[in-house]
Amino acid sequence: MFVGDYEILLCVARGGMACVWAARQHGARGFNRLVALKTVLPELAEPEFEGMFLEEARFAARIHHPNVCEIFELVEHQGALALSMEWVDGETLNALLTAREHGALEPRLAAHIVAQVACGLHAAHELTDDAGATMQLVHRDVSPQNILISRAGHVKVADFGVAKAMAGAQESTESGRVKGKLSYMSPEQAEGKALDRRSDIFALGVVLYVATVGAHPFRRPGDTHDDHLLRLLVGRFPPPSAVVPGFPRELEAIILRAMSREPERRFASTDEMRSQLLAWLVASGPLLTEQHVARCVSERVGAAIQARAERIQNCIRATQQTKKQEAFPGITSESTFMPTTSGASGFMETLVRQRSRRTSRALGALGAAALLACVGALAFSGGKAAGERNVAAAKSAAEPHARVAPEPPVPSRPRAPSTLAAQPSAPLEEPIAQAVTATTTARKTGPRVADINAALRGEGKTPSAPRRPNVSTSGQSR
Repeated sequence: MFVGDYEILLCVARGGMACVWAARQHGARGFNRLVALKTVLPELAEPEFEGMFLEEARFAARIHHPNVCEIFELVEHQGALALSMEWVDGETLNALLTAREHGALEPRLAAHIVAQVACGLHAAHELTDDAGATMQLVHRDVSPQNILISRAGHVKVADFGVAKAMAGAQESTESGRVKGKLSYMSPEQAEGKALDRRSDIFALGVVLYVATVGAHPFRRPGDTHDDHLLRLLVGRFPPPSAVVPGFPRELEAIILRAMSREPERRFASTDEMRSQLLAWLVASGPLLTEQHVARCVSERVGAAIQARAERIQNCIRATQQTKKQEAFPGITSESTFMPTTSGASGFMETLVRQRSRRTSRALGALGAAALLACVGALAFSGGKAAGERNVAAAKSAAEPHARVAPEPPVPSRPRAPSTLAAQPSAPLEEPIAQAVTATTTARKTGPRVADINAALRGEGKTPSAPRRPNVSTSGQSR
């Protein structure tokens, strides 16, 4: 299935409002790349959610930072909207925390990950419009589900679907309907008040609490929604050291400040919070890098990531085989296509070899047709001359018995000229002309390389199988 230039491969995630697919973008001359394609759920295809898609595309596409998942473009296909995004070969922080037989991360590693998230959020908070004015963007949905970590250890903030630019705008949330996840909301966001970047700082503090403690600060087993909301609004939760004995005091102070009930007591920016985390990391032990994060990802969710990668490759191979059969229904199993992931050069070389074999077979068919035409012409003319000679011999044998009186001698018949010279050229030239015409027609109507590439990219119609001339020999259809 195609959505514009994007070939849908596999559904990799489904949330409350959207579905994320692994897809391949096809471009000119065999170009392709793996991307993430985000689509609105069919049951939510309403103007409100389409507006959120447009807002996400407008905001996130302006952010260019290593710690933010990049948005490539907004796609509209048959009235449906989709976002083309950077493919991150990894998993969410939530998957790392909920992996079986694991739990909370080592405090220093969790602090390193959250510091990278803070760096990406700061880039979003500092986003400016075309006039250079700060847009005062607020993510409003900072949570472990929206933090992506690649197998290489790179950390990225994703999903600006409910982000809001507060500059010159008023919050228009409907009564009783608050956007975002209650588990990671700030108190002012839960109350529907005006927000600024400090709301994201509160959410990031909750993320760090969950990642290091292994439990949620405001949730208890058996709690109702109201119980959870009450604890959030009051700001009542146990400090990390009360849950985890020996929890680092300096890290606990950073978490408690980020999760302050009053916004004025929090960090002024995520960049300030990041600086505090990095200072503690430097003072508390050796430097942490992406390799440490990558090792953690491999240990916790490496098998799941590899299994998904294999499913995607199986989907790619299946679509390539289907396109090959559609483009060349007569090609047998001995003719193979090189995967496009091996490079456009190898793919084109394969096509050239196949086309050369078809051309050689066509020329062979032309030579066979010419030979058959010559043999037929010779047989026709030779048979006619032999018949005339037989008639003359019969007459000569019958004359001595039928003669009553001497008759004047019969003049000898002149020697028949050469068979090829005596016969018109039509019996020879006509079959050759027909063979040449048929072969030329087959060449003109056969699939061209451009048509094949267009079919693999999903552009236009799949070229139909060429009609072969009647003079083709065995194996011509290959």
